[in-house]
Amino acid sequence: MKVNPAKMVVWSLIVGLSLTLLGCGSSNRLKDYTFRELTAAAVMDAPRPEVFTGSFIDIDADDLFASVLHAGTALVKEITAGQAQARLDSAMIQVDVPRRIQERTLQRCSEYLHLWPVHDPDRSDFLFDMYIESYGIDAESWDAGVSFQIDLKVSLLDNSTGLEIWKARVKEKQLLSRSHFYIDGYAAGNVISAITLSQLSVEEIATGLQYLAEETADRLARKLRQDYARSRESE
Repeated sequence: MKVNPAKMVVWSLIVGLSLTLLGCGSSNRLKDYTFRELTAAAVMDAPRPEVFTGSFIDIDADDLFASVLHAGTALVKEITAGQAQARLDSAMIQVDVPRRIQERTLQRCSEYLHLWPVHDPDRSDFLFDMYIESYGIDAESWDAGVSFQIDLKVSLLDNSTGLEIWKARVKEKQLLSRSHFYIDGYAAGNVISAITLSQLSVEEIATGLQYLAEETADRLARKLRQDYARSRESE
C-alpha cells in the first residue's frame, strides 16, 4: 500500500497539535480537588525591580552640533533615570512588592477556594509557587506617560505529590496616573511622565507600589476564581 507523504504530514501535524492541547489542559485540575478546610502556603522568587530605559544617545556625523545637544539632553535623561532608580530602591525598602503580591495572592486565593492560609510551605496541603520574571517602571518614553511593567507566573501545586493543579500568568504594562500615587489634584487620565516620577517623594512612590502590588494580586486571584468556577460547571 502506497503512503501519501502529504497526508502523513497533515496527520502528523494533527496528532502533534492534539498532544499539545492535551498538555496545556493537563495543568488545570481544579475540578479534581476539594479544597475546603485544607491549608495553603505561598513562596515567591523575584529579581530586583528596574527602571527600564532605552539608549538616548545617537550621534549624527553630518550634524555634530545637533548631536552634541542631543547627547546633552540624553545625559540629563540618564541622570533622571538614575534618580528614579534610587528613589525606587528606597521605596522598595518600605514596600516589598514581591512579598506583598505573595501575601495578598495567598489571602485572596484562599478565600475563593475556602482554604486556610499558613506561613510554613512544608506543612501545607497546597502551595502557590510564584515567580516574577521581571518588574519595574518603564521609562523609555520621557515625554509621554510611564508604565508599571510586570511578568508574573504562578502554579498551584499539590504539596504532597508536587502535581501542578493550576497555573496562570500576569504579563502587562499599565500606564501610571497620579491616582496610583494618591497625589493631590489628580484627574482621570492624568498620566505621570518620567520627569514627574523622578520628582516624587520616596513615600509617594511607596504608596504607588503598594497599590500596584495589591492590584496585581487581585487580578491573579480573579483568574483563579474564574477558572475554578468554570471547572465546576461541567460537574
